[in-house]
Amino acid sequence: HGSLATVLRYVDARVIDGACAAVPVRRDQIGTNGLIDDPSVRDEFRRVIDALATATD
Repeated sequence: HGSLATVLRYVDARVIDGACAAVPVRRDQIGTNGLIDDPSVRDEFRRVIDALATATD
């Protein structure tokens, strides 16, 4: 993560630190419909998406 952020900044990409996250998803956290059932994982994805949305305002 740190190396990628360094390279992205080197090429003048905008890195949204609040949206940088590793969100592991285990197989047992995915429902039979293919959607993530685990509320903590969904909350983490929501936090990342909110950080991206806020950064583009």
